Amino acid sequence: MPELITIGNNIEIDFTKNPMSIGCLNHSIYEWINLLSKFFVLLVVGILTIVLPLQQQNLSDRENEHSKTIALNSRLQDIALIHDQQKQQQTILNTYEQDLCNLTLQYSSIYNSNDTNDDGT
Repeated sequence: MPELITIGNNIEIDFTKNPMSIGCLNHSIYEWINLLSKFFVLLVVGILTIVLPLQQQNLSDRENEHSKTIALNSRLQDIALIHDQQKQQQTILNTYEQDLCNLTLQYSSIYNSNDTNDDGT
């Protein structure tokens, strides 16, 4: 004789059956666990579908900012190098102009002294 206990409107528990078959709404515990595990897998897949692209976008944005920073630093170093080269070139040009002026004055004074010597004889 099966021992059926009725709880509420539609819930019947048969204690003579296997304990795994005891459940509610006429479904066994195994069926409920199976349903919940499938639901959990779908939930995890759905969450990962949303979260992973967001993380990839954040990573991509950080890498992009890092690349921009590296490019800016490189550009600043190039500008500083060009500035130093221009200063060196300017120094060389100034030295050249001073030497040229000194030589011009030296040879003009020699030329002028030769001219006065030629006229005075």
